[in-house]
Amino acid sequence: MQIALRDYFAPPSPPGMHIPPFIVVYETPKTRAHYPKVDTPLAQGTRVYNLDTGCLYDPELIPNLNPPLPASFRIDIEQIRSTIFNCRRP
Repeated sequence: MQIALRDYFAPPSPPGMHIPPFIVVYETPKTRAHYPKVDTPLAQGTRVYNLDTGCLYDPELIPNLNPPLPASFRIDIEQIRSTIFNCRRP
């Protein structure tokens, strides 16, 4: 898994590519150049990230909802991994 932000101020993309480059904020650690399998729990440590809600909508404005959206969006990497593991088809 990887969490990244788009760099909207980056120079234009090469021909045929229409997405702005991204800046990696977090990447699941690799073991010997391989990402861990979904059945392998992640190592202990901080695996919870609070992403600014504006990043989810950028370059659009955050919708004006009632109640308003929280200032940040909580991403728990281990919870996502364990949910995928527990809910996948046998």
